[in-house]
Amino acid sequence: MNKYKNIFHAIFLITITLICANFTDGAKKESDAKVIEYVALQEGENIISASLSDESNITELKEASFTGHSKIGGVRRESDDSITQLNLADIKALEVINESYTSPRYQDKEFILLKVISASGVETADFLVPRDVVICGIEKETNMAKAWYLRKIKKLEISMPEVKKEELPVVTRPEVLVKKRNK
Repeated sequence: MNKYKNIFHAIFLITITLICANFTDGAKKESDAKVIEYVALQEGENIISASLSDESNITELKEASFTGHSKIGGVRRESDDSITQLNLADIKALEVINESYTSPRYQDKEFILLKVISASGVETADFLVPRDVVICGIEKETNMAKAWYLRKIKKLEISMPEVKKEELPVVTRPEVLVKKRNK
């Protein structure tokens, strides 16, 4: 009888422990978040230099991109029904206004609200970008590859893009002498 009592107590304690272990506040833990990784600039893309500002740091970048691409599509606006493609080569600066924005126009989705200053100086303050967009780049000072969620930065200031040029081999004119024969 004592043996069954001990088994019952052990099962009871294990059950109580499992129930108590699942008592959480339901909040998402940081470890549950998607892990982002650096993606190298894809071949043929513009080489963009930029200055990225996050909480308290300013990082100078070379080869800045949206996960390897200089363009990102699927960007909406609060003021119209268009879908826009942003190109880093045509932008002077991006500024995150709200990192978690629910649009009255698109209530089923959550966006980042951005202010974009074009290379010509035109400011647009109502761009809606998907929340999981990632900015990648190589830090100029350390040459380390880095990645940030766009929603976690404050500002990205673009320097003039450097045009990626391929080194073409130099072909010299052949030196051939043709002798004429007189007949």
